[in-house]
Amino acid sequence: MKSVWSAVVSEQLTAGNVLLLLCYSFYLLWWLLAFHPTRPLHGWQSGWLLLPAFLTGIAGVVQVAKACRQTHGQTTGWLLPLPWLLGGGIGVYLLALVVSVLLRRPVTTELILIVGWCGLMLAEITCLMALGHISRIGFMGFTVAAALCFTADLVCYFGYYRLQGVASYVDGMLPLILAWLFSAGLLAASLAG
Repeated sequence: MKSVWSAVVSEQLTAGNVLLLLCYSFYLLWWLLAFHPTRPLHGWQSGWLLLPAFLTGIAGVVQVAKACRQTHGQTTGWLLPLPWLLGGGIGVYLLALVVSVLLRRPVTTELILIVGWCGLMLAEITCLMALGHISRIGFMGFTVAAALCFTADLVCYFGYYRLQGVASYVDGMLPLILAWLFSAGLLAASLAG
């Protein structure tokens, strides 16, 4: 039988993942419309989609962060302490920033989003394991998947301005599709627990 605390945290993770899936969906729909290679919709024709993407994204991050914070305070099952995740995220961001300058790639908000997304997902994976929703093997699988998504996202980020037409269009979609698929997997894990 689940404790009340565990049930509340599980509900927060579920709500957070549903909100993040909505965020990715709105953001992807905006990208599909605003950056279409032959028929882009500019301005508010597509831009209004960024408002629900932003609102659902912030709400999703808050729910997942609250769940992770509560789990960190209630269990000793954490493998990745939150300060390590924060420090690691700052370090990775600074490294990516240096690489961006060296590759002469304009630094955009997406770099912060990619690094922040990875840190949040690692925190959630750790939270799911601490709650008993995933095993150590599941933890390792999700961690490897997060690392692969993160790497693919950075490859897309650094390659975007070197591509044109359909190639850049697809390149911009891939990180959103990967984030959606990853969060769907985490949602399934939180529901199964």
